Amino acid sequence: MDIPKSQLYLELLEAVLRDAYLSTNLSRRAQNISLKRDIDYARGRMRSEGCAFFSKTLAKVGNSYTRSLDGTSIFSPEGLKRYKNKTVRSVLPAFARRLFLCTHTDSGILRKEATADMVRYIRSVLYLTYKMREEFDNESIAAFAADFHSRDRRLLEVAFVKEAQCFFVDENWSRFDRRWRETLMVARHLVHRVVSNNDPMDITPSHGPGAVSGGEKPWEKPYHRKMAEPMGDIYDISYYVSGAHALADNIREWQQGQTHDDVARVLFVPKDARGPRVITCEPVAKQWIQQGLMKCMKDALHESAISTDMICLSDQSVNGAISAISSVLGTYATLDLKDASDSITTELVRVLFPSNWYNALMAVRSPKYRIQGDATTYELIKFAGMGNATTFPTETICFWALALAYNIVCTHGYVGINRALHPRNLVQNAVYVYGDDIVISSHSVDGVRQLFEYVGLQVNDKKSFTNGRFREACGYDAFDGQNVAPLRIKTLLDAMNADYASLAGLVQMCNREWKKFPSLTHYLYELVRMRYPWIRNCEVTSPGSVSFCLGHILVDELPRRWNSKLQRMEFRVPVVTPKRKLRKTGRCARHHWCDVLQVLVKPGLRVYRDSAADQYSIPNQSIIRFGWRALASPSSPLKEKLLRSFGITDTE
Repeated sequence: MDIPKSQLYLELLEAVLRDAYLSTNLSRRAQNISLKRDIDYARGRMRSEGCAFFSKTLAKVGNSYTRSLDGTSIFSPEGLKRYKNKTVRSVLPAFARRLFLCTHTDSGILRKEATADMVRYIRSVLYLTYKMREEFDNESIAAFAADFHSRDRRLLEVAFVKEAQCFFVDENWSRFDRRWRETLMVARHLVHRVVSNNDPMDITPSHGPGAVSGGEKPWEKPYHRKMAEPMGDIYDISYYVSGAHALADNIREWQQGQTHDDVARVLFVPKDARGPRVITCEPVAKQWIQQGLMKCMKDALHESAISTDMICLSDQSVNGAISAISSVLGTYATLDLKDASDSITTELVRVLFPSNWYNALMAVRSPKYRIQGDATTYELIKFAGMGNATTFPTETICFWALALAYNIVCTHGYVGINRALHPRNLVQNAVYVYGDDIVISSHSVDGVRQLFEYVGLQVNDKKSFTNGRFREACGYDAFDGQNVAPLRIKTLLDAMNADYASLAGLVQMCNREWKKFPSLTHYLYELVRMRYPWIRNCEVTSPGSVSFCLGHILVDELPRRWNSKLQRMEFRVPVVTPKRKLRKTGRCARHHWCDVLQVLVKPGLRVYRDSAADQYSIPNQSIIRFGWRALASPSSPLKEKLLRSFGITDTE
């Protein structure tokens, strides 16, 4: 029997509130009284607002609470009834006031004795259902589409864009604002130093997992045969797509036309209570080249001695670790940009990048787009949307170059750029960037903010932290050096039937957090086992397996075996695997050339002439199969006990 959505939200809130109160120094009687008062208040708000109270109202309170953790802002949230007392004047809400008093005073000022554990409990109460996936009606989608248009047209009013257009005529740097002229020159020098050693023509194309504008299925992507102009002029079709032999075998088919619709498709997919996620679906041929160009840009960032220690697009934990240290020492500040990918202009890319790289990026860029449900074609003003594989590395390079150039100009000036790039001096001006998450020195925040606004970027003040004991970067919320990222449940159980990966994530969260959140994990355990009784309870777990590993839950007897080849103990547990589907059409002669191309561009890929080769994975869908998995820790006491039960001695 399915639980109503609002009732499920209320029960989840009650469970996490109980865990939060258990961590306080209140007596058991005071905990029960406060918990009952908070749940009664939440139930009343639920009857009037529905699920919006949990996903929107509490989230706004959470934003105010997070903003106050820097120690400079007062916690005075809106949307909740304030606590009223004849003797105490408080700005704190009556809801969960006993919890807020553990970290803040009645005046809304952060306490010095506030602990990271208590901050995480409170943020989990406020953000638990903040990321829950929600559907939107057509009117909401139309409003988001209008906002998408307005953000794109806003770039035409940026003063930097008009100055850059004049600069392209005569290459005269005096066209730019005098204050930022040298900074732009240094930023351009940095980008040239990083990418000039790599050739944008020397790429290995591939297809990404995302959807494409033409609606091709995943198994149809490798068999595209048409290129878009002007991409076909730069990336020759016979070299990057098919090969000369395949072109000769299908010459009549190629002569019928080699171009296709060069228009991207903008979709709005469900995300959370804030709004849908905007996705730009690129043409299939452009996606093929974009993936290769993206890998080339990543290689350039990794191989350059200037950027290799500041930009790591394969590991965002670097920025998280620096933000954790800065929450204690205060040396670095974290900046977050608002609608970063929608604010990069083609003029900024042209100013910073070399001409050969700019031509390559513009060749794989879709100059036009169509909105979901609208047949009208619009001209794209910004550089590209997030569906373009080159958007993320391009914005990372631009933000890094601008911020680092500002530091260099402030410390050494334009004439001292070579001295500033010395490894010893470069550490002092280091800027760490991962997409729109930027970590810079605290004394450079004001200047970098003004520079970003000059080129059309907007700093998100709600997620940017300069002072105090809190920093936020790349999903790592650091308070006093500890991660206080709240627990978030993103998907309801009724939406997990098509994607068991979400179910596996929920189970793994319970396995990870059951010691600090026993009430919440026990509630989720009962909820999941009621719907999926085949999920097992075991003493160990492994990545990808769907099995509970909770210390206070009775352990099921699992089938086990000793793998003599891998020399390890394995359990038979449910495992998440991608859902696969057979191709709907047969393979013709030209498909074999596409198979050859796939083998050449994907090391280790083997194409078989059997039914397995005619299968493909369905995006965002998975199934559960039982498989053998090893112990989580090779040196655990449980492993030694199991080895002894099988009569095997561990000699490692």
